[in-house]
Amino acid sequence: MFRGFVQRVFEHKSHLGYSYVADELSFPIPQGLSGGPVVFDRNPWEVVGVAAEVIEASTYVRTIAEVKESGREYYEKVRAVVQHGVAVRLEHVRAWLDDTVPPAGAA
Repeated sequence: MFRGFVQRVFEHKSHLGYSYVADELSFPIPQGLSGGPVVFDRNPWEVVGVAAEVIEASTYVRTIAEVKESGREYYEKVRAVVQHGVAVRLEHVRAWLDDTVPPAGAA
């Protein structure tokens, strides 16, 4: 079990080429847990999403300046890599299915 929160809802393009509305989670999804259920505290018995993948983003942390000989300055930008989990929200899957799959018995 992992505990965190949904940071944002966004249109995600997977590294496999799929595009879907996704929840960005505040924690990374470890390898092997893709496809696992996502639930909210308010109703832990209702599955609202499926863990899909991990995305990485680099975040600017600081710039370090050093003065070298002859008055030349050297700048180094420090960035941190942050990982977030991505979950497919099932309500969006349901809406997509309603739009693309004809109802049973329809010609």
